[in-house]
Amino acid sequence: AVQASFGIDLRQVAETDPSDLLQGRRFRDATGLSGIIESDFFAWPDEVGGHDLLRTLARRVARFDWPNAPPDIAAILYETVIPPEERRTLGEYYTPAWLARAMVRELIDDPLEQRVLDPACGSGTFIAEAVGHFLEAANSSSLDPKELLDRLRITVTGIDVHPVAVHLARAAWALAARPAIEAAVRAGYDASGSVPVYLGDALQLRFRAGDMFAGQQVTIQVDDDSVELVFPISLVDRADTFDSLMSQIAADIEAGDDPLMQNYHDVDWGTPLHDDRALFELLVLEGAQAGLSWRTILHRREGYRVAFDGFDIATVAEYTDSDRERLRNDTRIIRNRAKIDSAIKNALATLKIQSEHGSLDTFLWDLVGGKPRQNAFNNLSEIPAQTDASRAMSKALRNYGFNFAGPTICYAFMQSAGMVNDHVTSGFRYSLSDL
Repeated sequence: AVQASFGIDLRQVAETDPSDLLQGRRFRDATGLSGIIESDFFAWPDEVGGHDLLRTLARRVARFDWPNAPPDIAAILYETVIPPEERRTLGEYYTPAWLARAMVRELIDDPLEQRVLDPACGSGTFIAEAVGHFLEAANSSSLDPKELLDRLRITVTGIDVHPVAVHLARAAWALAARPAIEAAVRAGYDASGSVPVYLGDALQLRFRAGDMFAGQQVTIQVDDDSVELVFPISLVDRADTFDSLMSQIAADIEAGDDPLMQNYHDVDWGTPLHDDRALFELLVLEGAQAGLSWRTILHRREGYRVAFDGFDIATVAEYTDSDRERLRNDTRIIRNRAKIDSAIKNALATLKIQSEHGSLDTFLWDLVGGKPRQNAFNNLSEIPAQTDASRAMSKALRNYGFNFAGPTICYAFMQSAGMVNDHVTSGFRYSLSDL
């Protein structure tokens, strides 16, 4: 219903790519909206070979006048499928649209400035009415299409603990907001993003007590607590971006991609670092990568943190021959003798830098002018392997005794530490350089 309302030709898709009706790739390409068509819920007919069924359903569904369907059409369809007795057993009750409309207009007298959150949004009846009320007020405003859509995304939001309800409410929000979405697309703006209706308490977010980054990061434990995803609070606070990121991680897992690499790219890579311990860790890991892939190092990062005492600089600087031997036998890290010796030597050099410059942070960021360089690369092939700045950094570090700190390693470090913004311009992280 949502796809058809946005102009997707269901019959054509059903004939050429039936599975896409359940995956929603064309819908996402056309609208930029994510999180509405969830393969976890809807893709099972495709997985059991139901292409003929999909074609039949598409032909029947395509007969209806979807462009003029009401915003709560998904809820209406759901109510026609699930008998009232079963809905009552499930504790589901629906507010009539007329009542929701009256309440929204009674309670919200300044829809462009007041924010609406439905904390138990159900199928989205109140959300759809609040979106409609906002758009009515916006008709007499001077907001351009992009500003209007951006404001709508933070003005009308919803939460529910039931996954089905969340999908119904997202559909209701998208259908009610369709005029704003289509106007933004026609004006040439990027309308991509997720619908601001969220599955409450779905991720069980929690802080790790005692972690040195606990005040700035949120840790999500996955599976049997052996895998963790770590996000800066600045990203989690951006609900729309965070929701899109989690959807992408889920898609990568389903496609067999490496979620750890994806998470590193989307969260860590290019985020400015100003903590001496974190900067020292990154210098060691970038040096350890020499001749290897970053994937190899990233999957050993937690092992490195344990083996090197959390990269405490003073502790590493005092490592003895017995520590060197311990590290050379530690299977969690790259057991290259030169790279292990380099990490210890670099810790000693870092202590010298701290004593002369106050901090490693000050020393390194002064080398790049104190703020990130904003590049504008359209393709990965345009990104250089080293620059004048990385050659200058390499020389400065080597003057203090650093090893494994050549110009290429230094440029990789600068990219990771957020000293340069080398995210391609088409990626969502390019514009988030303030993370």
